[in-house]
Amino acid sequence: MTPAGNGAAVRSIAVALFWAVMGILTPRVSVYGGLSPFGVGLAASAGGAGALLTYAAVSVGYVLGGDVLFLFRYLAAVTVAAGIRWSFSGLKGPTAARLMPPIAGFVAALTAGLAVQTAGGISIYTASALVCEGAIAGGFAHLCAVVDRLLCNAETTEKGLIPSEQVAVCAVAAVAVMSLVTVAPGGISLGRVLAAVAVLLFARSGKEQGGGIAGVALGTALWLTSPEDGAVAVALAFGGLAAGVMARINRFAASGIFLIASTLVVMASGDGAVVARTVYETAVGSVLFLLLPTSLDRRINGFFLRGREMPAVEGLRRSVVWRLDYAARAMNEVAGTVDTVSRRMAAISAPDVGTLCREVSEDICRRCARNAACWQSGFDNTMASFNALTAVLREEGKISREQLKGALKDCPQAGVITDRINEGYGRFVMRETAFRRLSEIRAVAGDQFYAMASMLGELSAVFADAVTVDEVAGARVREVCDRFSLPLTEVLCTVGAGRRMTVDMMLSDTAFSIDEAMWRQQLNEACGRVFQPPQITRMGTAARVLLRERPRYKVAVGQAQLTCSGERLCGDAAEVFTDAEGRTVMVLSDGMGCGGRAAVDGAMTAGLTARLLQAGFGADSVLRMVNAALMVKGGSESLATLDVAVIDPFTGKTSFLKAGAATSLLLSGGRVSRVEPSSLPLGILREVTFARSEDQLASGDVLLLFSDGAVSESIAAAEEILRDYDAEKGSMQNLAEKVASAARRLQQAKDGHEDDITVLAARVYVGE
Repeated sequence: MTPAGNGAAVRSIAVALFWAVMGILTPRVSVYGGLSPFGVGLAASAGGAGALLTYAAVSVGYVLGGDVLFLFRYLAAVTVAAGIRWSFSGLKGPTAARLMPPIAGFVAALTAGLAVQTAGGISIYTASALVCEGAIAGGFAHLCAVVDRLLCNAETTEKGLIPSEQVAVCAVAAVAVMSLVTVAPGGISLGRVLAAVAVLLFARSGKEQGGGIAGVALGTALWLTSPEDGAVAVALAFGGLAAGVMARINRFAASGIFLIASTLVVMASGDGAVVARTVYETAVGSVLFLLLPTSLDRRINGFFLRGREMPAVEGLRRSVVWRLDYAARAMNEVAGTVDTVSRRMAAISAPDVGTLCREVSEDICRRCARNAACWQSGFDNTMASFNALTAVLREEGKISREQLKGALKDCPQAGVITDRINEGYGRFVMRETAFRRLSEIRAVAGDQFYAMASMLGELSAVFADAVTVDEVAGARVREVCDRFSLPLTEVLCTVGAGRRMTVDMMLSDTAFSIDEAMWRQQLNEACGRVFQPPQITRMGTAARVLLRERPRYKVAVGQAQLTCSGERLCGDAAEVFTDAEGRTVMVLSDGMGCGGRAAVDGAMTAGLTARLLQAGFGADSVLRMVNAALMVKGGSESLATLDVAVIDPFTGKTSFLKAGAATSLLLSGGRVSRVEPSSLPLGILREVTFARSEDQLASGDVLLLFSDGAVSESIAAAEEILRDYDAEKGSMQNLAEKVASAARRLQQAKDGHEDDITVLAARVYVGE
């Protein structure tokens, strides 16, 4: 069985066990003074391979109820529901799937109730109660069917829930909680304690909305189950609303006000026993709530608030995707047109030696007395003599009179023709060189158009996969910033790859001072996430604040660089940054040679690569664009290597991308291995690709990236240093400096020839 098949089987078993537990619990919930329609509704919703287990569990639940009269009635109702579902199991399609559970639940509960009650006579009230019971059974069957589809769908947690699905989950959860109301060890009701915990959880995540909805839903369910607990039901509703208001401060304030508000409401009942019991149960629920991790907020946020993305935002996102995709297609067409025109122009207007010879012959021969003899009766011989000069000119760059052959050897104008051809060939070589360079520029310009088209296509894919903009989380972030008096102008909360949230804020003023730890803690609670320390970028009088979710690993980076003796500038350039997805990216480029020219090539390659990767473009299109920039930047030949390592701190997955770069080293599990895929540097050919490899890093693994100078003499020395280095005690900066110093000593010991040396060291570890 495939991994996907294993996952589906495990999910099916888990869902079946869940409904089995619910089957035992739901018959315990009664309404209208003893009616228990929820078990019948659950049985009516059952279908597929787990149906028999659900029927059996519901039957056991009714048996445990103890009332013989009701036992036979509800066992009969379960049998009727199962029979209806089995009889109509041949009906397929979404309409049948929606209608059959509620119909089966309503008919089963009503017919079984009428069969029992008719024997002893039936009143209008009893008939009305039975109809209401059937309606509840049918409605609960529909809600259970909705929840079953959600549980069986592996994509539910990614897509989130629409409002109707949220209602279904709330209702089923409320019934499950209420089934435990009568479980009261020491006089403390487990059901009411869990109801208090649920209300506080939703209040912390949904503020007034979440607390109010959960309080009303659970309070109503409690009141239907136990009419004598009406005051407690109102206390849950009012306490949930108050807790939602105070949740904007912190969870301690929310639990405290919930306890106070609940106590104030139940005191109005005048029943001291109810007041004391409510205080105890609410206090226990508040303590349990405070002990729960804040990581639960993320799932609760997704439950209550998913699907509330503003239509205008979604429409704008789709519009951007379409426009970028259209622009990418248009740019591809432009690139194709430029390429076609360039090739045709090259075929039409490229200079050639034959044209030079024809121009000389037309200028000199037309005034010669032998013109008719040479170009009419002796045309073939004369043309063959001129054509023979092409090979001599290409090989030697000029011709002498003695090298003339055929008709030209005895020509009275031979000396003049020789001089004119030699003079014109010099100009021809200049035109040919310029034309070749122009052709290269045209080709590279076409490559840039193709690269731009690829970039636009990648941006379109990024926007298409961006998933959602969480408007509710954005509103909460704005409220937190208002409490800290931050000059917030714009805020954007996006949920992207891996369901990770990024909070991007723009501030109108850079002169702000806050308690960062407290501010970040409140943002964590507001969004239901744990964020890393903010990245603050000041842009004139404004500031950009970026927060990303805290990953599983941290990455420590060190860098050491040694310049050739006598040189002021280093030909190596390195960039280390965190991209939009929270990955650590290391970029290292080695320009050809040493000194200023190499420094320009290396800095240009590393700088452009880093900026384009930071902007969200893919590695292949970035490589193509940077290569084109090197080829057209002017001056003499430009050549640079490019080494890129991308570490995902959420998973440990690391990608290595090399274009002519030196071997890298990886220390993992006490073993040192080499990363050395072969490839060509940038600036040589129009077509250039990365050599790629991947590895899975774990906590404690160390990675080393080098420029050519660091390993030109021996990579074994770096391997020995890395193998013996204690990364737990030493820093990555110290390791990079140690490797660089050893490489310089090897250079000097061999022949004294030095090369620029750059070493990047990175360590993955688990940290707070």
